[in-house]
Amino acid sequence: MEEVNEKNKYRRVRSYTRIWNVEMVLHAIGDIKLPFAVTGSQILWFVGSLVVIMFLSDVPPFSMIQSVLFKYFAIPVAIAWFVSKKTFEGKKPYKYLYSVVAYQFRKKETIRQKKITLHRPFTLNEQIQIVKTMREDENVISD
Repeated sequence: MEEVNEKNKYRRVRSYTRIWNVEMVLHAIGDIKLPFAVTGSQILWFVGSLVVIMFLSDVPPFSMIQSVLFKYFAIPVAIAWFVSKKTFEGKKPYKYLYSVVAYQFRKKETIRQKKITLHRPFTLNEQIQIVKTMREDENVISD
């Protein structure tokens, strides 16, 4: 009886503090009113992609773009909009990119994230047998 009371004494209390984690939305910068609302993550993606384009401006294909407005405004706006709206496998794009890179660099010889020890070295038999098959139609001589 005491064990049952001890388990009931320690109950999990759910916290709803994540409800209040609302992303920052800007409607104006200083006295300048923006034509549409912009989130904080969109601003970060815009600035980040703008910096990357500035560093890579001498590298093709960015060196081939003559329009400064297109290169330094339209492309970063498009990247920021795309990244804020798109999710890959239910993840944000930067988390998806992180998981792809982490997968490429981790060891693949694992089961349930535990290393596998191979008792003997794995060798591949490289001999390949080639068999030519002929259909009955191919053996018939036509006039």
